[in-house]
Amino acid sequence: MQTLIDYDISFSSFSQAVSTAKTTCRVIGDSPDPGGAIVAASEIAQQTGGYTRADANDFVGIAVTAYCPEYNSYVQN
Repeated sequence: MQTLIDYDISFSSFSQAVSTAKTTCRVIGDSPDPGGAIVAASEIAQQTGGYTRADANDFVGIAVTAYCPEYNSYVQN
C-alpha cells in the first residue's frame, strides 16, 4: 500500500487494492502468455479504473512485485 501511496496512485480502500492486485496476478498466471496478460491487465485498469496509462502500468507492476514476483521479468522498471 505504501508503494501505491508513494506513486500517488489512488485506490478506494486497502481491501479493494489488494483484491485487484491478487486478481491481476491470477489472470496473469492463468494466461498462456504472461507478458500479454500484463499488458491486458494494464489496459483494463485504464478503462475500468480510470487510471492513466502510467498509473495503470505502475499498479500492475506493483501488484506483480508484491503478489506474483515470478512474473517480474515481464514487467518493465
